[in-house]
Amino acid sequence: MPFALSRSVNQLVARSLELEIEPRRWDPGFIGAAPPVDDVAALAAAIEAVGKQGELSYLRRTLGRAEFDSVVGGGAVPIVLLPERGAGMLEAVVIVKASGRRVTFVIGTLNEVSREVTGTVDELWTRLASRVVSALIPVRLTPILSDRGDGRMYDQPREHLTPIQRLGQLLHAERRDIGLIYLYAVLVGLFGLTVPVAVQGITQLVQGGLVLQPVVLLILFATAGTLVTGVVGLLQEAVVETIQQRIFARLAFEFAYLVPRIRFEAAQQANLPLQMNRFFEAVLIQKAMSKLLLDIPTATLQVLFGLALLSFYNPSFIVFALVLVFGVYLIFRLSFARGLETSIMESKYKYNVLEWLQAMARSIAAFKFSTRSTLPIETMDGHVANYLKYRRKHFKVLITQSMSLIVFKTLLTGALLTLGTTLVVNRSLTLGQFVAAELVIVTVLVGVEKLIRSLASIYDVLTSVDKVGHVMDLPVEEIRGLQLPQAQHGLAVSARGLSFTYPDQRAPALSDIDLDIRPGDRIALTGVDGSGQTTLLRMLGALHDGYEGTLTYDGLTLRNINRAALREQIGQVLSTTDLFDGTIEDNISVGRRFLDRAAVLKALRDVDVDNFVQSMPQGIATTITNGGSNLSAAVASKLLVAQGIVGQPRLLLLDDFFQNLDDEYRTHLIRLLMNRATPHTVVAVSHDPEFLAACDLIIVMENGRIKEQGTYAELAARLGKASVRGLSVPVP
Repeated sequence: MPFALSRSVNQLVARSLELEIEPRRWDPGFIGAAPPVDDVAALAAAIEAVGKQGELSYLRRTLGRAEFDSVVGGGAVPIVLLPERGAGMLEAVVIVKASGRRVTFVIGTLNEVSREVTGTVDELWTRLASRVVSALIPVRLTPILSDRGDGRMYDQPREHLTPIQRLGQLLHAERRDIGLIYLYAVLVGLFGLTVPVAVQGITQLVQGGLVLQPVVLLILFATAGTLVTGVVGLLQEAVVETIQQRIFARLAFEFAYLVPRIRFEAAQQANLPLQMNRFFEAVLIQKAMSKLLLDIPTATLQVLFGLALLSFYNPSFIVFALVLVFGVYLIFRLSFARGLETSIMESKYKYNVLEWLQAMARSIAAFKFSTRSTLPIETMDGHVANYLKYRRKHFKVLITQSMSLIVFKTLLTGALLTLGTTLVVNRSLTLGQFVAAELVIVTVLVGVEKLIRSLASIYDVLTSVDKVGHVMDLPVEEIRGLQLPQAQHGLAVSARGLSFTYPDQRAPALSDIDLDIRPGDRIALTGVDGSGQTTLLRMLGALHDGYEGTLTYDGLTLRNINRAALREQIGQVLSTTDLFDGTIEDNISVGRRFLDRAAVLKALRDVDVDNFVQSMPQGIATTITNGGSNLSAAVASKLLVAQGIVGQPRLLLLDDFFQNLDDEYRTHLIRLLMNRATPHTVVAVSHDPEFLAACDLIIVMENGRIKEQGTYAELAARLGKASVRGLSVPVP
């Protein structure tokens, strides 16, 4: 029943967000067995777990009355409320609609889900009967600048969207507020015509010598129209500001959701840290949105309404309207594609400049000892030259568009003045209509000028969504498959004919690996560098795709296992760069909710770094900065091991983890890993003789294959040498 409630809650949230999610994603077999749910925290975890299958994530909040009024009364829907009802009484309230102080919500319990109920915010709070309430705020994680969210499976081939298609998806996600902006733009366009219409009437009355009440009314009419136009313009800006904030937040959450799910090979090929620089395009998108949503719609409607008004004055102006529309279309048609191409190339070399600066910053010691080298300047000169080359080309396109506009505008102005004068002389147009028509013509030409000059902003936003979209297009792992059952013993791993080749290489990194690892085994992988040890370790961590053969965990093949759930049972020390900016507690738990503070403290004690942490002014709340650069190498290494062993994972993977550790501490760590009271399975890449001698099995690798395997003593006896090839250490 808790699963049914969790599924119903997520379906309501998805429907409210207008997300199309494959029905099978909500099937119990797709999601797997759920843990027992007996309190609000467990129910929240169950809702989050089910939501992940549909690419829904939630932010947990605890709301008092003031926060409740601010969030719910502010129209932040959908939102899931989880009131405290006592032991065994679980309930979820999903607010699906909000309008002012009125909300529509659905109540779900373990037994049933009610129909939609409408009431006030105050009535809902009274019904919750609590001083504070737990809330889950959904974050829509279906990418808006990529087609990964189009319902197709992740491994199906697809082509990149064009910049225009990406922008279309972004605008579609904001269609409600954009519709409101267009409504305001219509009002601005209509009220903007009050001045020329009033001027026409005033001119005719004054010309006839009638300065009476109608003139005063017309003046008030024009003044009121100007005031309303300004007020509606402010309302437009407020809506655009909301959209800008939402776009930034949405892209930030999408990047945060995407990064841990990118396929490992894609992350390596794409140089992921540099790809993250593309997030700054979100700021450019924000800025360009103002022109895109304010200036362009307003100018377009201004032009259309002006042309419509002119056609009422005299049918001859219809020809002017057609010529104007065709001229603007021609300017767009002849220069738009070239402008977009040069803008994208300009942006490409802009990032090349940034990436070279970051490369120098990473290798600062090398450049410090090469201060006479001209390499930094020479390389930067090449990147800047390419940037300026396409910058000039792009500017040339903009100048061409502006010159075309000036010529077109000049010809039209002269032609219209001539036409208007002729119509007045022939008495086809009154003097008042002529004056009003000229005001309208000026308004129309100003609108056209805004449209042409807005092209620079259009190029900027198209380039930005293209850059961000290509990051969103990186292939990701699909969250599906069987849940690997939890157990108290170590994980059993088996491989048959396991082979793997990196996408950018011809030679296989692993070839025909046959391997049987029993629960609780301590296995060492060793060999010369490049023999495939690290790749095999990553394979055991379910990091690589595109492998051949079979790989099973507790008898379940990796192809059918939910990898995210599998990795929750695996601890790893595969990289020396896994410390991030955050507290020590965050770096050990990495935000895994099933790891409490007691588990973190135990891991720190086990690796003998607890005294150091306690000596810090803020203890486990001490902040690690710049990947651990504020720590000694030994402390950083110990924290990495603590990150790997926290929570007693069933499988522990370690890659040359003895670096920066003294002999005494290495002995302590070996005893910790070999302690049979901890029934985990250990697989480690190592060349340390003490560790190798303590392992149950040593696997010697060469050229991606298993060359030898056995205990330390067996390998020495079999090879009949004073040292074992590949171990590079003396045999006792």
